[in-house]
Formats: sequence, C-alpha cells, structure tokens
Amino acid sequence: MFRWLAICFLASFAFILLISHDGTRTRVLRQPRRLFFDAKTVVLKTDTKIEASGGQISSTNDLCVKISSALEINSWATVQYHKDIDSNTTGKGYDEYSGSFFNSLEEEDDAARSTIAEFNRVRQSVLTKHLLDSGFIAGNAYPTRRFTERMTSGRPLDIAVFGNSFTIGSNCGESSRQNERECAWPNRLVQRWTELFPISPVVNWHMWQENGQTSEGIAQKIPSMIGDFILKNATPDAIFLDNTITDAQLSDKSAGWFEVVVRSLVQVFPGTLIVSIISGVPRLVNNESCHPTEYQYCYQRLRDVQQHYGLTVVDVAEMVRILRHESETDQQDHLWPQSKYMLGAEGEEIGIGDWEKGELYWANFSPRVRKTKHANYPENHPPWLTHQYVADSIMYALLKTAYEGCLSSDLAPPPPPVISEETVAPKNMIDACPICLSRTKTTQSIDMNSNDSAANAPVSVVCGDWRWVTDDRDRAGWQSDEYGSLIRFRLQMSADPVIALTYMTSHLTFGDLLVAFQTSDKPPLTCGDILKKRLPSLTLKGRRSEFSLPKTTIFSAEDGRSPEARSLFQETVVGQSAAYLDLYVENPNTDGKTRIKIQKLSSC
Repeated sequence: MFRWLAICFLASFAFILLISHDGTRTRVLRQPRRLFFDAKTVVLKTDTKIEASGGQISSTNDLCVKISSALEINSWATVQYHKDIDSNTTGKGYDEYSGSFFNSLEEEDDAARSTIAEFNRVRQSVLTKHLLDSGFIAGNAYPTRRFTERMTSGRPLDIAVFGNSFTIGSNCGESSRQNERECAWPNRLVQRWTELFPISPVVNWHMWQENGQTSEGIAQKIPSMIGDFILKNATPDAIFLDNTITDAQLSDKSAGWFEVVVRSLVQVFPGTLIVSIISGVPRLVNNESCHPTEYQYCYQRLRDVQQHYGLTVVDVAEMVRILRHESETDQQDHLWPQSKYMLGAEGEEIGIGDWEKGELYWANFSPRVRKTKHANYPENHPPWLTHQYVADSIMYALLKTAYEGCLSSDLAPPPPPVISEETVAPKNMIDACPICLSRTKTTQSIDMNSNDSAANAPVSVVCGDWRWVTDDRDRAGWQSDEYGSLIRFRLQMSADPVIALTYMTSHLTFGDLLVAFQTSDKPPLTCGDILKKRLPSLTLKGRRSEFSLPKTTIFSAEDGRSPEARSLFQETVVGQSAAYLDLYVENPNTDGKTRIKIQKLSSC
C-alpha cells in the first residue's frame, strides 16, 4: 500500500488538519505553507494581426488545418543573430565583448554571424522529419485530447517548465552578451510558438528551472507549483520535465525520485500533458547497461517509467544515436556534443581548468562554434545550436500531439489515466521519496527571506554570519561561511511530521552541516551547544568529488533513504507534544571548505 499523501505547500510552517473521505476509508491530510522560491512566469501576448487562415483559432478544424501546415518544418523561420533582431538594446552591452574569448567586438560578431549562417544552411539536413519522428513518442490519449481541446478554448494555455542548468542556458550564447536564459531552449521554444501561433493560443510560460536541479529537487517544488495553480483556480495544460542530465549524475540516488515526481503529477493533474525530455548527454546516448540486480538510473529504466505512466517523450538521446549511425564517416556530432574536452584555435585538446579564456571550440561538433560563456562541462552545457535543435524538437512534439488529438476528435473521449499500485522502481524505493501534495484552496505564504527576533518567527539567526544569499547562478538560500554559526527554523508540530531539508553540496568551497532538532518547550539552543554534543545531532555531508548539486535529506519516523536521519528523528522528535519543533543547523567546518547553504525546507 502506498504511503498516504500528505498535503503540503512547499516549505510550510503551520498545518491544518483536513479529513477527506476516500471510498470506505478516511485519510488524514495535512497542509503546510510555502517557504521560498516562486516560479518565474512569462506571459506572451502579441498585437500582430494576420489573416484568419493563420490567426485566431476558434475550432478544432481551424486548429487541425493550422497544425498540418505548421508540421512542414522546412517552412519554419531561420535563426537570426540576437543583436540584429533585438529592438531594445539599451543597457545590454551589445557594444561590448568578452575579452576572455575574443580580441575585439568585430571578431565576436563575425564569428557569431558566420556560425548562424552555417547553422541555417545545414539545419534542414540535420533536423529532418524522419529524425524528429524518431525522437517523438506519443503519450496517453486523455491528456493528448485535452491539450488539443484547450488550444481551441479561447483562454491562454499554462505551460510549466522544470529543468536544470542546461534548461537555464549555461554556456548558451550566440555572443558573450546574450543573456543565457534568453538563449536557452525554453525561450527559443517561446519564440517558435509565437512565430507559428502569432495570435492564439496565447501561452503563460511558468519557468521553474534551477542550476543543479534533479528530480529530487523538483519534488520539493511540486507543492508550491500546485498551490500557485490552485490560487488561480487553474491547472497546467502541459508540464515539461528536463532533468535527465542531473539525474544521470546521481545514478542510484535519483532512480526513485523521477518516478515519484511523475506519479504525483499524473495523480494531481490527470488531464495535463506531461512531456519528458531525454537529453543527449553521453551516458544516455551510449545507453549504458542497467545494473543487473540494483535499481539504478539508466536509459532503459527511464524509458520504462515514461512508458508505464504514458508520458509524451522527446528523446534527444535516440536522435543523437541515429545521427551518429548515419554519419559514421565524418565522425562529427551534429545535434549534441559528446566530447568532454574542448579544442583550441589550432585544434589542440583543452581540458577542464583551461576553459575560461582563449579561442575555444566544442570538439568534434559541426557547425564549428566558439565558446562565449564561462560554464564548464561542454557535454552537459552545449552551445546555442543544441538549444535551437531541442526547442524545435519540442515544438514538433507539441504539434504532433495536438494533431493526434485532431485525428481522434470525433471518437469517444478516452478515460483519464489511473495511478495503479504497480511501480517500475521497487516499492520501498518509492516509499522512501515522500512528496507533500495538495488540492485544497487554502494556503498561506510565509516570507523566509527574513530574520525575525519574535519567539515563533519561522527563521532566527542565533549567532554567526548566516545571511540570505542569491548567487550568480540564481541559487537562493541561507548561507554561512563562519565556524560555529547557528540558525533556527521553527516548524509547527504535528502528530506524524515529515521534513525535507535541501542544501548545497559541491566540490568547491562547501563543507558539512550539523543538524539537530528540539521541541519549543525546551530552552533554546545557544552557540556551541550542538558542537559540544549537548544533544543528539547528525552531520550531513556537503562535499562532492565533482559538480555543485543540491541534496535533500528526509527526516521521518518511517523508512527512508537515511537510517541516521530516521534514528535522529525518532530519538528527538517522535512522541513529543510541544506546539513547535525547532530545526537547528550549525556550521562545523574549520578546514577551508567552510561554506554551507540551506536552499529549501518543506514540512508536512
């Protein structure tokens, strides 16, 4: 039996008990309130007026005619240099250039325009209809039909995008001055949609990308997303999941979370089109064998989950494999670069650590394209050409999906998907990945970007240098660099609490965290209490061998991923009856890697 689903809005501190009758049994549903992190919403509107044949869509027949025409991908507009089409250049530094990678503005602009011209020349021979069809996998009939119906409803569509540094646009720039988010595939998809549907349907794009975000991180944001849509009395029409790059880095540690995210979304939004994007990174392209006995993240198990839940899929990895097979003679990557090094001006290999300056190119990638940004890992952070290919592949998938709905519009409505007890991952792995879900319309927001001295304030800096920080990669949270710094998060107590703490781990300057719990009926902790072991505590490892990625530890009395976390929770929290529960985090690091950062906190 699956664990009952708690009701929570991400990072909440007060809970309301609700009783929901489900058949013959009663479930206790718990609702928390949101802490921090909101989606960035982009509302696209246009005043362009065109003829009715290409403009307002008011019926399924109009839509089908429009989609049939739009599926002729050779008619899609070519790419133009962003400096040549941007009508508002004020304050964007377009008259400047990056001295790290270019010697002059003219050199940078010439290189960009040359690459764009070559891309436009070869695009149709790379992104063929055969290749796009090979990478598209149709999903469940119910959300497919619903998506088509909503495109003709006359109201704006709501589309949510979850992703990581690739989705944000790390390393993406036609020039060094192009904003990475404007260069990334979601914005290129926005542009393509507006080109093909200039009047209707209008789309509200909800962007939930974050650097290093895995399925585990997406799981912590789902309650907040649900809450936002409930407050607007709306549901998303489509949700894009672009998290395979970061999930692939974590192997077995993320294997269950992707399925839990999918199960949750299908359960809460059964009529929403869920599009899962398989990236073209080498590990997924090479289709490395799954572990014979242990359930680990791999290409085939990813596909098993997608198929089991009837997701719509854009399989870029398969498209890369097809191109590799068809172009064995030239030994060049055309869709997604596979090399883990870059090339210098003379064709010499340049390894990690030397990617911050000079004339650099993606290795074995055609068309030849220069590096304009400072991000590392070229196979995880490909150039703008890959982003354009991915955007066009997703646009094609949406058109194909809507057209499938057109073809079935005269048939009887398909039944909505039903979540069965059967899972792809082992049951114990699914149960160890809790998400707090909510369909209630009652919510209350708490500002976590504050340090209130009130006794029951959500956050209180006890001592040291804790401060709210948003870094240059848009990762916000409470951060400390000083040994002995102590912060307290106050949570409202419940009978069976579940707490998820998300913190940054890295190979750079980050160290470990020291965590302890104490109920509010006891004297508050002071600096040094945890370090001096005056109460039970747990050390959470913040150091990694490579990459900078968030990690979530679940504290619960039930079975979970961390026996140590469960043991601490049972010893210090379970059975307590105080009004509040205090979570303390102390900085124990003294060896140079002293930074710690709390990014998210959710509780049920």
